[in-house]
Amino acid sequence: MFSKCTIQVVICLAGFSFLSGQTALGQGPGNGGNVQTVPIGELRDLMVQLQSTASIDVKSQVEVTLLPEIALQPACAIPVPADSLSVPIAGRLEFRASDARHWTLSQVDQEHMPWMSVEVAYDGTKYQLLRSDGTLSIGPVDSAAILPALPNPVMQLVQFRYPLNDANAATEFRLQDVWNDQVPESFWNVSWEQIVENGFVREAAVFPGGVYEGRSYVHRVIVPVTRRRTPVRIERIDDQGNLLTSAEFSDYRKITTVSGDGWWPHRIVLKAFAESNVMVGQIAHTITDLSVDATMSQESFVIDPSKAARVWDDVQSQFVQAE
Repeated sequence: MFSKCTIQVVICLAGFSFLSGQTALGQGPGNGGNVQTVPIGELRDLMVQLQSTASIDVKSQVEVTLLPEIALQPACAIPVPADSLSVPIAGRLEFRASDARHWTLSQVDQEHMPWMSVEVAYDGTKYQLLRSDGTLSIGPVDSAAILPALPNPVMQLVQFRYPLNDANAATEFRLQDVWNDQVPESFWNVSWEQIVENGFVREAAVFPGGVYEGRSYVHRVIVPVTRRRTPVRIERIDDQGNLLTSAEFSDYRKITTVSGDGWWPHRIVLKAFAESNVMVGQIAHTITDLSVDATMSQESFVIDPSKAARVWDDVQSQFVQAE
């Protein structure tokens, strides 16, 4: 099992990983529900874009950079060699999901962060977790427990809807939650203000946040003035005006499906900050492949047992022979 310290580090570094246990259940388009129609360009259209997908398959090249200021974080020291600080560390993330099934592969350079390499899947009947030590755990119940893994870049688009707080910090917010979420109309009733950043006119709106480790915060969404459905940046800002995390989006590309046109960012940069807005770490995603509504086989959600050094049966609570 992963230590509490490791889990805290992942949460701290991945304030990036939009963790949430606060999801209103219902039938979304990803699970065969209805598809809403909203004016193009509105922020709510971004939510509809995700909810209208039947499946998502994404591959991303990643660079993780930890700055020496990471030592200021209260959780614990990042278990990374000192000579790796301030140096971009290579990684990759692959993710696919369809209905209740999902599969994720997270890998980071073994010399720097071996504990950030993990594979997890659920094929509808069997949950599988391949840990960095070679142990493959198999059980009948899907799990949303937080793992030391790279954050899913696609999910970063809607963090303003799913606050991280002390109550849900041990569980991961996932695409299934978006598909099942019935967003009330009142959620979108926010005030937009025009701002100027680097000579560009943009709009900003504040959405509810939460309280994490005693720090109350809100979400601030910054969008192009003419196209709210393609956020430029999403920030978490505490009640003292300090920046906690920032998610930056660029290189949007259009993908056309039967549900209509969708605009998806292919460059996502996630940053974490300590007090006084000092950046302590960054995870930069460059998406190399992204497909929506593709048909996926059952085998796409099964981890190959031959990858494992040993197999643990969660039901029997013992090691077993690989099938």
